[in-house]
Amino acid sequence: MPVWSRTLVGLRRTLQSDPERLRRIQVLPEFQTPQEVKIPGADRILTYEISGDSHGFPIFLHHGMPGSSSGPRPRNAVLYRSSIKLVSYSRPGYGRSTRSPGRTVADAARDVAVLADHLGFEKFAIMGRSGGGPLACAALLPDRVLRAAVLASFAPAEAVDLDWDDEMVGSNCWARRTRTRS
Repeated sequence: MPVWSRTLVGLRRTLQSDPERLRRIQVLPEFQTPQEVKIPGADRILTYEISGDSHGFPIFLHHGMPGSSSGPRPRNAVLYRSSIKLVSYSRPGYGRSTRSPGRTVADAARDVAVLADHLGFEKFAIMGRSGGGPLACAALLPDRVLRAAVLASFAPAEAVDLDWDDEMVGSNCWARRTRTRS
């Protein structure tokens, strides 16, 4: 079973059966134009895309580095069969989302909370991969995040004898060095 499928099946366990679901099914288009949400109190926007089952359980996908909301994600059919509404958003400085110099992981949690409020999600799950993995930290939104999953995440920065660039593709090495300086 592919890693996406295993992860989605694990996250799906938070779903409750809904006999009315079959009456209100709407599969979202496979590709769509990114939408925008303004961050309150800041002069910036986040762009996002939604795919899967329009009435499914919401899961936020934190893309890798470099990446954006348009990056790789499970096919709509997989999301639909799993009753998942996937929200892929471009983190600040990626895709069409406005940069946010000096941002922290805590800022990412606030961004997800703003986006969840905008979309009307009280509870949701989060999933991150690669450079987006650490942002899938649910510690800052414990009352809202029901599950979290991290795929192919970075090693801890304080790991002994860690060579961050070892076996990383050139574009990711460049992006990591560029982001570290900003």
